[in-house]
Order: sequence, then structure tokens, then C-alpha cells
Amino acid sequence: MFKSKKVVGFLDRFDNVCRGSMESAFTEFKNHSEPIISVPDMRLFIEEAPAIFGNVYDLLCDIM
Repeated sequence: MFKSKKVVGFLDRFDNVCRGSMESAFTEFKNHSEPIISVPDMRLFIEEAPAIFGNVYDLLCDIM
């Protein structure tokens, strides 16, 4: 599942957003009461995930 270019690209983009947001929170001393990853950024990943992961996404949602 994690070997296709589509999935790896998605996870790389997500990783980059997370890394950049975490670095920014510490180096720019952002307000820690706000989300580290913005809601609009996270919403985009959540909306894209079903197309990337297919049936596995549905199975993971059922588990949660």
C-alpha cells in the first residue's frame, strides 16, 4: 500500500507540511493555543485521502 507513487507522494507532502508546521511553531514562537497544522491544510489532506488510499481508507475509518 505504501509503495505506489501516488501514496508515497501524498505522504511526502503530508510529512513536509507537518515538518514545516512543527519547525515554525518552535522557531517563530507561534501561539500554542492554535493548531500546529491549520484546519484548511488538514481538511485538504482529509478530502484527498479517499482517492489516494481507496478501500483501505474506508476500512481505517470503520476501525476508528
